[in-house]
Amino acid sequence: MGRRRSNSARDIVEIVAAFPWWVGVALAVAAYVVLHWIAATPVTPPRPGQNAGGFATGVLIRGLATAGQYAFPLLFLAAAAVSAVLKSRSRRRDAPPSKGADPWARVPAAESEPPAGVVGGRDDLYEIWKSAGKTAAPRPDRWSQELLRAIDWKLFEEVCAEYFRVCGFDATTQSHGPDGGIDITLRAPNNPASIENIVQCKQWSRPVGPKPLRELLGVMTAKAVPRGTFVTASTFNAEAERFANENRIHLIDGAGLLKRILGRSTEDQQRLLKVATEGDYLTPSCPNCGSKLVRRENKKDQSAFWGCNGFPKCWYTLRG
Repeated sequence: MGRRRSNSARDIVEIVAAFPWWVGVALAVAAYVVLHWIAATPVTPPRPGQNAGGFATGVLIRGLATAGQYAFPLLFLAAAAVSAVLKSRSRRRDAPPSKGADPWARVPAAESEPPAGVVGGRDDLYEIWKSAGKTAAPRPDRWSQELLRAIDWKLFEEVCAEYFRVCGFDATTQSHGPDGGIDITLRAPNNPASIENIVQCKQWSRPVGPKPLRELLGVMTAKAVPRGTFVTASTFNAEAERFANENRIHLIDGAGLLKRILGRSTEDQQRLLKVATEGDYLTPSCPNCGSKLVRRENKKDQSAFWGCNGFPKCWYTLRG
């Protein structure tokens, strides 16, 4: 997502908010106790002939502690509140849906448009090979829009990165964790020190609006990168296209990406296909720790959802 320029107070809140809410509360209490003690401790004036430097330093520290005994606890409590809100939103967003939901949906089914050529209007290669009783998904021998939408979201990013490498760029990606709004960094081979373009990839099924493009522009501005690219497996609405045209952002939708891949040589197409179908290519990865998710069942209503293989260290879940 887009990032503004560095701000110490905001950075503290963002860092602490990444932990459970009670960590922020504990830090607030500890900060107040320690800083209040420093603020309440009198500074002994220097005796005649003694260096006054230590006295001045003590007065300065006491003054900072007097202000900090209120400022830091407030920051930590704000971070605790942000952490609690984010956790609540995450639980609502990742709660298992009703039985029968599409395991590949990135949004509720009502907001998704079925891709062309998919039986029953569903993009469920996973269900097809699972129902056939096979232990591994079959490897397709050619590209399709269905494949772009069905592969693991991380492999979708890797396919995009490999496509840019085929085009001659030096493309780097991040394995997992927060990406700072950058999925792929593009550099020219003859100038690796300079970032030419930053790419954001979204394997969504709903049309992309201007909001994520504004976030990408924020990252471009903060990083002083001249151009940006947004790749999606779906489409862009008219407002997103207008915003991109005005702000040096190149758009590649699902049909456009497929057309670009099919426009490469047979050797390049197979190279990209190998990246797309590497390993357990239909099972989504955990964005937090990089592990493959596993299918689980909600004990209350028997609906299916994805859970992180690293549980209980990682609590990430995905609806479907």
